[in-house]
Amino acid sequence: MNLSDPARLKLSAAPYDFRFAVLFTHRGQRPALAALFAMYLEIREVLTECRDAEVARAKLGWWQEEIGRLFEQRPRHPLSQNLARLTEVRALPMQHFLEITEGT
Repeated sequence: MNLSDPARLKLSAAPYDFRFAVLFTHRGQRPALAALFAMYLEIREVLTECRDAEVARAKLGWWQEEIGRLFEQRPRHPLSQNLARLTEVRALPMQHFLEITEGT
């Protein structure tokens, strides 16, 4: 798989279903799917990283802002920069990305 280093590192520790989904996706779509999964997994890690609810809320708030920056084509996080480079994010519903943080 021709994946960026941040996505490769994140997916290397991902559950098998994520890795197999990328593996069995059309070769041309693998990098974008891997970038999307890597960003999702990074956001979900807030649950295990933060023991303090206020810290978790602050981190998820930062991710909501980052999603806004992603859709404005000015992301800061390496995983969202990678996703922006690999796909036309603005063609996707922003609400779906925000729901990741809300669900977390």
